[in-house]
Amino acid sequence: MHVNQQKLIEIEQQKVRELLQLEEENLASELRHLNNLLAASTMDLVVQNQFIEAIKEELKEIRRKGTNVETTKSIGEN
Repeated sequence: MHVNQQKLIEIEQQKVRELLQLEEENLASELRHLNNLLAASTMDLVVQNQFIEAIKEELKEIRRKGTNVETTKSIGEN
């Protein structure tokens, strides 16, 4: 009977190890997914910032070259 108890304990310990390993793998997978989302969001922000900067530069150029007083006044100096 002692041998059976020992085997049951070993089986239970193996199950616990396997569950811990699965949990660790799931956490690692979730972390990779979140890192990918963060990287994608960061790239979106970079692209948006570049777009905004390009628009600002175009507006500055229009203001600098503009001959229409209303247009240059509307654009302002920001």
